[in-house]
Amino acid sequence: MNINGGTLTIGNNATVNAYVNVSSNTSILGTGRLVMKDLSGQTINMNGQSVGILEINNQNNINLSGNIAERDSIVFTKGKLIQNTFNNSIGSTGAIGNADSTRYFVTNSTGRLIKAGLGNTNFRYPVGNDQLTYNPVILSNNGTIDSIGVRCLSNAYQNGLTGTAYTSDVVDASWDITESVAGGSILTVKASWYQADELTGFNRSNSGISNYVTSPANVVGWDLLNNLLGNATGTG
Repeated sequence: MNINGGTLTIGNNATVNAYVNVSSNTSILGTGRLVMKDLSGQTINMNGQSVGILEINNQNNINLSGNIAERDSIVFTKGKLIQNTFNNSIGSTGAIGNADSTRYFVTNSTGRLIKAGLGNTNFRYPVGNDQLTYNPVILSNNGTIDSIGVRCLSNAYQNGLTGTAYTSDVVDASWDITESVAGGSILTVKASWYQADELTGFNRSNSGISNYVTSPANVVGWDLLNNLLGNATGTG
Protein backbone atom coordinates (compact mmCIF):
# COMPACT_ATOMS: atom_id res chain seq x y z
CA MET A 1 0.00 0.00 0.00
CA ASN A 2 1.65 3.20 -1.20
CA ILE A 3 0.26 6.61 -0.19
CA ASN A 4 2.03 9.26 -2.23
CA GLY A 5 0.76 12.79 -1.65
CA GLY A 6 -2.78 11.66 -0.85
CA THR A 7 -4.57 11.37 2.47
CA LEU A 8 -5.86 8.28 4.22
CA THR A 9 -8.21 8.88 7.15
CA ILE A 10 -9.28 5.91 9.27
CA GLY A 11 -12.50 6.78 11.08
CA ASN A 12 -13.41 6.15 14.69
CA ASN A 13 -13.68 2.41 15.46
CA ALA A 14 -12.70 1.61 11.86
CA THR A 15 -9.90 -0.79 10.87
CA VAL A 16 -7.73 -1.01 7.78
CA ASN A 17 -6.05 -4.41 7.43
CA ALA A 18 -2.80 -4.16 5.47
CA TYR A 19 -1.71 -7.51 4.01
CA VAL A 20 1.13 -5.84 2.10
CA ASN A 21 4.02 -3.51 2.85
CA VAL A 22 3.00 0.05 3.77
CA SER A 23 4.71 3.23 2.59
CA SER A 24 3.39 6.77 3.04
CA ASN A 25 4.82 10.27 2.71
CA THR A 26 1.84 11.80 4.54
CA SER A 27 0.41 11.09 7.98
CA ILE A 28 -2.40 8.54 8.24
CA LEU A 29 -5.17 10.48 9.95
CA GLY A 30 -8.11 9.59 12.16
CA THR A 31 -8.66 7.60 15.33
CA GLY A 32 -9.06 4.23 13.65
CA ARG A 33 -6.55 1.42 13.47
CA LEU A 34 -4.01 0.39 10.82
CA VAL A 35 -3.32 -3.34 11.23
CA MET A 36 -0.16 -4.87 9.78
CA LYS A 37 -1.33 -8.40 9.12
CA ASP A 38 0.11 -11.02 6.79
CA LEU A 39 1.50 -14.54 6.65
CA SER A 40 4.99 -13.30 5.78
CA GLY A 41 7.20 -10.50 7.06
CA GLN A 42 6.19 -6.93 6.24
CA THR A 43 7.74 -3.46 6.22
CA ILE A 44 6.30 -0.09 7.14
CA ASN A 45 7.81 3.23 6.08
CA MET A 46 6.02 6.37 7.22
CA ASN A 47 8.89 8.61 6.05
CA GLY A 48 8.82 10.52 9.32
CA GLN A 49 5.02 10.90 9.30
CA SER A 50 2.57 9.62 11.90
CA VAL A 51 -0.24 7.09 12.14
CA GLY A 52 -2.92 7.21 14.84
CA ILE A 53 -3.16 3.62 16.08
CA LEU A 54 -0.84 0.96 14.70
CA GLU A 55 -1.43 -2.72 15.41
CA ILE A 56 1.28 -5.34 14.95
CA ASN A 57 -0.45 -8.61 14.04
CA ASN A 58 2.14 -10.61 12.14
CA GLN A 59 3.88 -13.61 13.67
CA ASN A 60 6.69 -13.12 11.13
CA ASN A 61 7.33 -9.58 12.41
CA ILE A 62 7.25 -6.08 10.97
CA ASN A 63 10.40 -4.22 9.88
CA LEU A 64 10.65 -0.43 10.07
CA SER A 65 12.10 1.04 6.88
CA GLY A 66 11.58 4.71 7.86
CA ASN A 67 11.03 6.83 10.95
CA ILE A 68 7.54 7.07 12.43
CA ALA A 69 6.59 10.36 14.09
CA GLU A 70 4.50 10.65 17.25
CA ARG A 71 1.41 8.48 17.25
CA ASP A 72 -1.51 7.89 19.60
CA SER A 73 -0.64 4.30 20.43
CA ILE A 74 0.68 0.99 19.23
CA VAL A 75 -0.88 -2.38 20.01
CA PHE A 76 0.78 -5.78 19.78
CA THR A 77 -1.28 -8.83 18.86
CA LYS A 78 1.32 -11.07 17.21
CA GLY A 79 4.97 -10.64 16.41
CA LYS A 80 7.59 -7.97 16.96
CA LEU A 81 8.41 -4.57 15.48
CA ILE A 82 12.04 -4.53 14.34
CA GLN A 83 13.46 -1.00 14.53
CA ASN A 84 16.61 -1.35 12.38
CA THR A 85 18.12 2.16 12.02
CA PHE A 86 14.81 4.00 12.44
CA ASN A 87 13.05 5.71 15.33
CA ASN A 88 9.54 5.00 16.47
CA SER A 89 7.80 7.69 18.54
CA ILE A 90 4.85 7.46 20.94
CA GLY A 91 2.97 10.70 21.65
CA SER A 92 2.83 12.30 25.09
CA THR A 93 -0.64 10.83 25.70
CA GLY A 94 0.00 7.65 23.74
CA ALA A 95 0.31 4.11 25.05
CA ILE A 96 1.73 0.71 24.16
CA GLY A 97 -0.66 -2.21 24.49
CA ASN A 98 -0.16 -5.96 24.98
CA ALA A 99 3.65 -5.97 24.81
CA ASP A 100 5.37 -8.91 26.52
CA SER A 101 8.31 -11.26 26.08
CA THR A 102 6.97 -12.49 22.73
CA ARG A 103 5.75 -9.10 21.40
CA TYR A 104 8.05 -6.11 21.66
CA PHE A 105 10.31 -3.59 19.90
CA VAL A 106 13.56 -5.09 18.65
CA THR A 107 16.27 -2.41 18.84
CA ASN A 108 18.73 -4.36 16.72
CA SER A 109 20.61 -1.29 15.44
CA THR A 110 20.57 2.49 16.08
CA GLY A 111 16.79 2.92 16.01
CA ARG A 112 15.10 3.96 19.25
CA LEU A 113 11.71 3.75 20.88
CA ILE A 114 10.90 7.35 21.88
CA LYS A 115 8.26 8.51 24.36
CA ALA A 116 7.33 12.16 23.92
CA GLY A 117 6.62 14.27 26.98
CA LEU A 118 7.92 11.81 29.56
CA GLY A 119 7.18 13.09 33.05
CA ASN A 120 7.04 11.56 36.52
CA THR A 121 4.66 8.74 35.57
CA ASN A 122 6.30 5.37 34.97
CA PHE A 123 6.48 4.35 31.32
CA ARG A 124 7.56 0.89 30.20
CA TYR A 125 9.78 0.64 27.14
CA PRO A 126 9.24 -2.96 25.95
CA VAL A 127 12.52 -3.44 24.11
CA GLY A 128 15.04 -6.16 23.39
CA ASN A 129 18.18 -6.21 21.27
CA ASP A 130 17.20 -9.29 19.29
CA GLN A 131 14.21 -11.53 18.68
CA LEU A 132 15.05 -13.89 21.53
CA THR A 133 15.94 -11.66 24.49
CA TYR A 134 13.47 -9.28 26.11
CA ASN A 135 15.03 -6.49 28.21
CA PRO A 136 12.33 -3.92 29.02
CA VAL A 137 13.12 -0.81 31.03
CA ILE A 138 10.76 1.42 33.04
CA LEU A 139 11.53 5.14 33.16
CA SER A 140 10.07 8.15 34.91
CA ASN A 141 11.34 11.71 34.71
CA ASN A 142 11.26 13.93 37.78
CA GLY A 143 13.03 16.74 35.95
CA THR A 144 12.06 18.76 32.90
CA ILE A 145 9.50 16.92 30.76
CA ASP A 146 11.22 15.70 27.61
CA SER A 147 11.16 13.15 24.81
CA ILE A 148 13.20 10.19 26.01
CA GLY A 149 14.50 7.52 23.64
CA VAL A 150 15.71 4.00 24.47
CA ARG A 151 17.49 1.23 22.67
CA CYS A 152 18.79 -1.98 24.21
CA LEU A 153 22.28 -3.22 23.37
CA SER A 154 23.29 -6.87 23.28
CA ASN A 155 26.20 -6.44 25.72
CA ALA A 156 27.67 -4.13 28.34
CA TYR A 157 30.77 -2.43 26.91
CA GLN A 158 33.84 -1.11 28.65
CA ASN A 159 33.55 2.28 26.93
CA GLY A 160 29.82 2.75 27.26
CA LEU A 161 28.52 2.20 23.75
CA THR A 162 31.80 0.92 22.32
CA GLY A 163 34.87 -1.08 23.23
CA THR A 164 35.26 -4.62 24.45
CA ALA A 165 32.20 -6.35 25.84
CA TYR A 166 32.39 -7.44 29.46
CA THR A 167 32.47 -11.21 29.88
CA SER A 168 31.95 -11.44 33.65
CA ASP A 169 30.48 -9.67 36.71
CA VAL A 170 27.67 -7.82 34.88
CA VAL A 171 24.35 -8.38 33.14
CA ASP A 172 24.98 -9.06 29.46
CA ALA A 173 22.85 -6.13 28.26
CA SER A 174 22.83 -2.34 28.43
CA TRP A 175 20.46 0.48 27.56
CA ASP A 176 21.28 3.61 25.56
CA ILE A 177 18.95 6.32 26.91
CA THR A 178 18.79 9.77 25.30
CA GLU A 179 16.86 13.00 25.84
CA SER A 180 15.69 15.40 23.14
CA VAL A 181 16.85 18.51 25.01
CA ALA A 182 20.17 18.04 26.77
CA GLY A 183 20.09 18.57 30.54
CA GLY A 184 17.09 18.87 32.82
CA SER A 185 15.96 15.24 32.90
CA ILE A 186 16.14 13.41 36.22
CA LEU A 187 15.40 9.79 35.40
CA THR A 188 14.47 6.88 37.59
CA VAL A 189 15.46 3.66 35.83
CA LYS A 190 14.23 0.13 36.47
CA ALA A 191 15.77 -2.45 34.14
CA SER A 192 14.78 -6.08 33.56
CA TRP A 193 16.68 -9.02 32.17
CA TYR A 194 16.63 -12.80 31.93
CA GLN A 195 18.53 -14.68 34.58
CA ALA A 196 20.50 -16.23 31.72
CA ASP A 197 21.86 -12.72 30.98
CA GLU A 198 23.74 -12.71 34.29
CA LEU A 199 27.40 -13.37 33.48
CA THR A 200 29.79 -15.30 35.72
CA GLY A 201 30.55 -13.34 38.90
CA PHE A 202 27.40 -11.20 38.83
CA ASN A 203 26.04 -10.87 42.35
CA ARG A 204 22.31 -10.12 42.52
CA SER A 205 22.53 -9.07 46.16
CA ASN A 206 25.29 -6.57 45.44
CA SER A 207 24.25 -4.91 42.18
CA GLY A 208 23.06 -1.61 40.76
CA ILE A 209 22.47 0.46 37.64
CA SER A 210 25.54 2.32 36.39
CA ASN A 211 25.71 5.31 34.05
CA TYR A 212 28.67 5.81 31.72
CA VAL A 213 30.07 9.31 32.29
CA THR A 214 31.73 10.91 29.24
CA SER A 215 33.16 14.10 30.81
CA PRO A 216 35.18 15.64 32.38
CA ALA A 217 38.21 13.57 31.45
CA ASN A 218 39.19 12.74 35.04
CA VAL A 219 35.89 10.93 35.76
CA VAL A 220 35.18 9.21 32.43
CA GLY A 221 33.83 5.71 33.02
CA TRP A 222 31.03 3.79 34.73
CA ASP A 223 29.83 5.67 37.82
CA LEU A 224 28.45 2.97 40.11
CA LEU A 225 29.69 3.44 43.69
CA ASN A 226 29.65 0.90 46.50
CA ASN A 227 27.08 2.91 48.48
CA LEU A 228 24.66 2.63 45.54
CA LEU A 229 24.64 -1.17 45.47
CA GLY A 230 21.58 -3.15 46.51
CA ASN A 231 19.60 -6.29 45.86
CA ALA A 232 18.16 -7.12 42.44
CA THR A 233 14.66 -8.53 42.91
CA GLY A 234 12.45 -10.80 40.87
CA THR A 235 13.13 -13.82 38.71
CA GLY A 236 13.17 -14.40 35.00
